[in-house]
Amino acid sequence: MTTNNSTNYSVKELVAKYRNYVKEHCPLETIPILNSYETVEIANPFSPKFHAEEQLLTVIYKTVAGNCANPEITKALSEYAESFYKDALNEKEILYLCSNFKEFVSYMFSHREEWNENPCTYSITKERMRLIKEFIHPETGSTIFVADTELCDLAVLFSGCVVYGFTGHNEYNRKEIWALGQIRMYAAGIKTHINSGEEINDNYIYSLPPKGSVDYIIYGCNGRLLSECKDIEKLYDLLKPEGKMLFFTKKRKMAEKNKNSYLEFRKRIVKEKAIEAIIAYKDYDTIISLALSSRLEKKIGEDSIMLVISKSPQTTVFVKNETTKFAQDIDVEELDAEILWPSFYAAKRPKCGISLSKIVTFNELKKKLYKKNKDKYVLPKSANNSLVVVPKQMSQDYKNANLNKVDLKRASSLELDEDSKNFFYSIDQPCVLLFGTKDIYILGYIKEIPKDGLATYSFICLIPQKGIDVRYVAAVLMLPEVKNQIITICEGEVDSTIFPLIMDKIIIPDHNDKERLQFLAEANYNAMLASQEELKKNNEDYKKGVRMRKHALTQSMSSIESMFNALNSYRKRQEGSISSNDRISRINETTVDDAFNFLEERIKDIMPAIEHLADVEYSFGNAENIDPEEFISSYISRNKGGWTNFAVIMNSNDNYVTTYRPIPKSNSVKIQNEDVETHLIPKLFFPKSALERIFNNIFSNAQSHGFTDKNRSDYKIRISWLYDGINLKIEIENNGQPLPDDRPISSLFEYGVSSSLHKDGHNGIGLNEIEEIMNRFDGKVNIVSSPIEDFTLKYILTFPTNMVPIKDISFAERTNNKA
Repeated sequence: MTTNNSTNYSVKELVAKYRNYVKEHCPLETIPILNSYETVEIANPFSPKFHAEEQLLTVIYKTVAGNCANPEITKALSEYAESFYKDALNEKEILYLCSNFKEFVSYMFSHREEWNENPCTYSITKERMRLIKEFIHPETGSTIFVADTELCDLAVLFSGCVVYGFTGHNEYNRKEIWALGQIRMYAAGIKTHINSGEEINDNYIYSLPPKGSVDYIIYGCNGRLLSECKDIEKLYDLLKPEGKMLFFTKKRKMAEKNKNSYLEFRKRIVKEKAIEAIIAYKDYDTIISLALSSRLEKKIGEDSIMLVISKSPQTTVFVKNETTKFAQDIDVEELDAEILWPSFYAAKRPKCGISLSKIVTFNELKKKLYKKNKDKYVLPKSANNSLVVVPKQMSQDYKNANLNKVDLKRASSLELDEDSKNFFYSIDQPCVLLFGTKDIYILGYIKEIPKDGLATYSFICLIPQKGIDVRYVAAVLMLPEVKNQIITICEGEVDSTIFPLIMDKIIIPDHNDKERLQFLAEANYNAMLASQEELKKNNEDYKKGVRMRKHALTQSMSSIESMFNALNSYRKRQEGSISSNDRISRINETTVDDAFNFLEERIKDIMPAIEHLADVEYSFGNAENIDPEEFISSYISRNKGGWTNFAVIMNSNDNYVTTYRPIPKSNSVKIQNEDVETHLIPKLFFPKSALERIFNNIFSNAQSHGFTDKNRSDYKIRISWLYDGINLKIEIENNGQPLPDDRPISSLFEYGVSSSLHKDGHNGIGLNEIEEIMNRFDGKVNIVSSPIEDFTLKYILTFPTNMVPIKDISFAERTNNKA
């Protein structure tokens, strides 16, 4: 704050000092508490003695303006001047505020939320202010007309201009609001001709500017109902030939067809080709409640429109939706005066056809199901058995849209809050109910009204024209080209305010009677096929779930049984004595201790396996970066104790990376010398538990179907991995019995085909499920049969990769390692 050299005053401190003094000395009044016999003593917010800010502004203005003070201003604020507390500030402090009058007034209006005034005023929203600054750039000396100026939040920005307008606001304190705004403009040094009225009328204090003399008009910027000026055309006529008007309104207001909706004015400016731009945006209105000393802001933005109107004829119109980011120039001839919002012009409407209103009429539901009794809505006994349609009973497709076939609930069984009861209406004739938001589009049709009656929420209710089947209407509304028009034009809000207006604009196929019958027959036939297909799929899914659960349970129990049978058999041969160091396999050196340790580790798989029974879509957790070499080595080390008739080896000759990709210089990786490069080495990006389960199943298949010759002791599983520059693959091959000649590889992936469980405790899930898991995480699995090779069967697992930079590794060194 600016301070006087001879004092330590500041505007902020002196305003706070006066405000605190008023709070301490303002007389209290006894006021009854609402709905109570008690009373409370408080400062009356309606009393001028309580309004510190208005008092201080009035007195300082009169002192500064002196004989030049506007008598209309002082008269409007006389009660505040009379209530001024003279002992609150001394003469030097008053003089300081007068000497810093502009700063003082600016501070007061920029801190309006701290005022104690009773009335509420509206401020310009951030979006409106941004749009005004984007489209209006007045030069010094420009004439600007601001409708609904209130406290001059906008008018005060136009320094060097001549500002006309009217205050607006409500009748109770309009004169005071006007006077306070005039003090603000006086301090800013802006010449004004602002009327204290609500609209253009014959009682202007200052005369209107002549027709054709105004450079800019800003209309509806200050909230309330966005200024419902009855004489907007008279205002429009004030513009110069090259003048511009910003016209702010609500989208819902634009949808109305009554005399207060500006329809005639819109028709005029469309005819004159005066529209330069149409901007749709979300408005978050802020009301400053000076009585409550708070800002009340709507949390949900309301769809609003700004028209940029120019007196000079246009050839193209710029249309933009700030929310959806749709923007384009359209030919001025395309404009429809009834729908001046961008989404209408974004919709792809067929060039041929008829309007939706040719086959339906809009039914404005009026008869409420619940009757209001005092402050509550009561269900009459006569309506107890009425069936009620709720959103979840409507459908996103035609085949499920028949509401008569849905198990509708009785009205008496619904548990509703008071607000919901207020929106239920009775339906008395066949219709289509339509409901839509930005996320969903659903409908239902009623071919026959139940004898007990039918009711629903206040959805869009469409009645077929005479001779039109209600099912035909429902099927047409589900056509993609029709549905997309409705959703786009309504911007996801298909409600009773907007829909009646757009019915004439929705284009549907122009069917004759015969074509309607054919179209409906095809829709019903397709619905029947879709229902049959859905039933078939549900039946298959059910059978699949049963097989999976049965298979997994059998395999899980078999894993436990096989392990204990082996140990029990050996125990019996030893006449009840068994040692931890005793071997339980003739082929390798697996001991009892190894087996129990393995079982102790594998028992952890039992609970996930059982969880798998309850959920077909078993969750394997999140994908993670896996080093293939580390995983394979760890897997072999952890499981070798349980492999009783085969050995597992890593094929070191085939573990390689064939493609090295230097990181581009843009990644700022330093190359230390010519023989050192930075390369990208891939890692798997896969859930580790899913990879282990796949390995377990492949090993199980090998032991169950490949390693069956008891006379052989050379069974092996060989694992290798490679990266070819595009894909990272793990190959798992075995030297067991080859696949029979009459067994195609594709049959292994059929659902329900799985290995018999062996002794490693694996609860197998089958190759079909392995394929599903790989596909689920963007991988693939293939099987190669080579009966004449040493290794007769190979599984190739192809994985998504995550490229990880390995720095400062000699290319020659890596080449030698690969060799």
